Amino acid sequence: MPTYNRAYVLWRAILSIQNQTHSNWELLVVDDRSTDDTEKLMREFRSDGRIKYVKNQFAHSPAGARKQGYQVASGDYIAYLDSDNTAYSAWLESSLEKFSSNREIKFLYPALNFRLLHLVNGEFKTYKEESAKSPYPTIADLWSHDFEGDPNGLIHIAEAKKLIEGWDESLTLYEDYDYSLQLAEIYPEGFYYLPLVLINYARLYGEMGICNDATYESIVINLKKLDAKYKDYPEWTDRTWHSDLIKKYQEYDNQGIKPIDRIVSKYDKNESGSAN
Repeated sequence: MPTYNRAYVLWRAILSIQNQTHSNWELLVVDDRSTDDTEKLMREFRSDGRIKYVKNQFAHSPAGARKQGYQVASGDYIAYLDSDNTAYSAWLESSLEKFSSNREIKFLYPALNFRLLHLVNGEFKTYKEESAKSPYPTIADLWSHDFEGDPNGLIHIAEAKKLIEGWDESLTLYEDYDYSLQLAEIYPEGFYYLPLVLINYARLYGEMGICNDATYESIVINLKKLDAKYKDYPEWTDRTWHSDLIKKYQEYDNQGIKPIDRIVSKYDKNESGSAN
């Protein structure tokens, strides 16, 4: 559980793990150099020996924080949840049951209760809400980026640590997608989508939004890094979505359009404030 200045919501994420019906877990809360009351908050959970508070020693970034937890994790499975999201109580139990019933599964994503939010003047506006994805995504959808492979709710076997590069600190965006592609590359038959909504996931833009730092320039830079990284993979080179996005986002950047401008323009046409 990577976290950065999220003390005001971190406690909810931790409680959602403490409330899991499967109780044999270790929670690594990785503090990515927070300047708020995160360390003070973590003292409230000292009585639960399953919870460990870890300081990130790698790059100040989501990739660096996840890499820190990834390297010290000791379980048979590694699971991810960001500190501003929560898990349903059956998340671990339902997921581990699926792994136990089908040994071919190597990495698993549950369905998300997804919300796209914009915080303006202290008020949230919901632009998009969706839950289970239909039809169910496949590994081909992952390579096509029709399924993003968000790490919230992702669980994979710990043995994968021996076979993949892991979290790439050089990526400031798309680091989670890159991680999913690494799993897809070594386990092309091991992908599984669990059609149960087990994670509450919010993507927040605005005053406290974690997405605020994203610019079209930074998106293009990171897409080009992925291009260089996967240039020898036919699953990547046979698809054009990334090159198409680079061209489109370069045009947006030249026009001075910010990512939040495009999102507001896309969804604000719906008077109810939500869209599908």
